Amino acid sequence: MVRRLVGVSFLLLAACEIEVVDGVGSHGSSRARPEVPRLPAEPAEPGEGGETEYTRVPGAGDACSLPIVRDKELVITQQSVLLDRRPAWSFRARMTELAGSEAAAASFTYAWVDQWRTVTEVGPARAPVTPRPDAAKVLGDPFALRLLAIVNRPDLRAEDDGCAGAGGELRFVYGASFAFTIIVEIPWPATRTPRAWTEAWHALGEQKFGDGYNAALEALTDAIVGASPPATWKVRTNERAFGATWEMRDFALAGGALVQVPIATTPRIELNGSASLDAWAKDNRASIADRSFALPSAFQAGAAPVPNASFRWTSRTLSETERARLSGETCNGCHGGEHSGGSLSFQHIAPANAPSYYDGNTSGETQLSRWLRDEELPRRERSVRAALCAPACTTAPPPGGNDGSDDGYREP
Repeated sequence: MVRRLVGVSFLLLAACEIEVVDGVGSHGSSRARPEVPRLPAEPAEPGEGGETEYTRVPGAGDACSLPIVRDKELVITQQSVLLDRRPAWSFRARMTELAGSEAAAASFTYAWVDQWRTVTEVGPARAPVTPRPDAAKVLGDPFALRLLAIVNRPDLRAEDDGCAGAGGELRFVYGASFAFTIIVEIPWPATRTPRAWTEAWHALGEQKFGDGYNAALEALTDAIVGASPPATWKVRTNERAFGATWEMRDFALAGGALVQVPIATTPRIELNGSASLDAWAKDNRASIADRSFALPSAFQAGAAPVPNASFRWTSRTLSETERARLSGETCNGCHGGEHSGGSLSFQHIAPANAPSYYDGNTSGETQLSRWLRDEELPRRERSVRAALCAPACTTAPPPGGNDGSDDGYREP
């Protein structure tokens, strides 16, 4: 495994993060995410500020008794972290790990960018893709991408209690000063149980932001990255910089290259409102409801365009609940009208210097959509609490853990 601290042979230019996704919208889920009920006597949630003070519940003394501090444990956008410029968190580090060596990183990365110009179809079912030939010219130096957020997704684990099965994900969100963001999704390795990884992230909530917090966060992210095989990683993009409309794409390692792959939970746009998609959705109600579905390969999109900020998948025969559930699990539905409308257009995480149509602030900080902040993050907090407060694990985890097979759309 390539060491995290990679040498920098290119000048890292100032720029900023991913449209979510991660924006990139992560795209879909091939395993069920636990739907976690709110537990009785759950400690009061702290405010959104990173310096919330709290004390342990008398007599508890364990992780379950501590409040969850979302901006230290779940979506980390604190400027003292992002401006630290640690090589281990850089986009160059991610490309070096995927490429297999520092020497190969540059050619590997530019070959990846060139796919926007050359690719016209992806996957065994030949899902069509419209080339965006200006990508290389607009993006320029890919290594200039700046860190926008470090995201922890404990809610993606297979089991509520986190004692066994697949775990969550670490995500690095990067972006530029123009409309381009990228997420690198790294499954938690099986070196610890999902519960143990959740507890390690939760311990960060007790640290004050600063050098000590950054060192602890780096040690945790290094432990995950170093033991998670790059072949299981996903790379997702969300951009309008290369073409006339917003579009999301998925990439994975194959044959030593980072290649574009079909999006498992986003249909081809021509299927919108079709009888065939409706029939499939009716036959797969349960897997759509628990977020474990994957579309037939003939339905999967090669890329996910978002025609406008209010875009939603339509249906002739599904109930509104069923339609909205399916639409919200697609890349373009999630980043269109199902969740993003009225907050961050086309994104859930956006650069601080995003255009004025974003619902952001002028503090210089990475922006989060209202849906992510007010609806999705509370759901993820409940998932963390379910693992932390479950009965202690009594058996060792089976070998294997997260095999990286989850390749559908997911929020940042």
